Amino acid sequence: MKRLLNEEEERKIKQMHSLNEDMVSDLVDKIKSSDTVQNIKKKFEDLLGIKLGDDDKKEEGSEDDEDSSIKVTDPSSKDQEFYEKVLKGIGAPITKGNLKFMYAWRQGEGAKARFNPFNTTKSKPDASFYNCLKKDGEKCVAGVRNYESEDEGIKATVETLNLDYYDCITDGLKNDIGAKKIARKCKSALKTWGTGELVAKVLDGGNLKPPTISTSETKTVA
Repeated sequence: MKRLLNEEEERKIKQMHSLNEDMVSDLVDKIKSSDTVQNIKKKFEDLLGIKLGDDDKKEEGSEDDEDSSIKVTDPSSKDQEFYEKVLKGIGAPITKGNLKFMYAWRQGEGAKARFNPFNTTKSKPDASFYNCLKKDGEKCVAGVRNYESEDEGIKATVETLNLDYYDCITDGLKNDIGAKKIARKCKSALKTWGTGELVAKVLDGGNLKPPTISTSETKTVA
């Protein structure tokens, strides 16, 4: 049977087909990254109150290569639920990298106040003072708090993290950039919080064993 196309003609057609595929792919990428599409996506996120996924981001459960060698002694399921609720509260995904940052932060703080793993000083109606950082006469007016419930502790932590001072931390968690990168990038924010370089030191040690979150009032001050 006589060939309808010679080898050179077939080669050119295949080349054109390949070029067309590349052109379509480039066009789709440009459309996805256009301001119009991004604006529509943001409007949907604002309307639904959730952050939509990004195909270019790491899959949930993945982690930055820099964090992969860090060993973790997992906390209790109850404690892990606390950390996960804090991440959800600030709009961050629950990933290995984000949890490692939370565990390292907990380990660096070593907090003993009730339902307050990061030594938050946020005031709540039923909270008592674990310690006193500032007095007005004989009365304590600022300090780490003991919270009455897990929910109250989570809300206090989320509300504190959502302050402008800690945008670097929350942005790093929302974008899942990796535990070590957040610790390095957000030195100033962590210093403002009071943890300073302890998170980075814990992560550099390569072994995470977050202390149990206290559920009992171990110390109070007037």
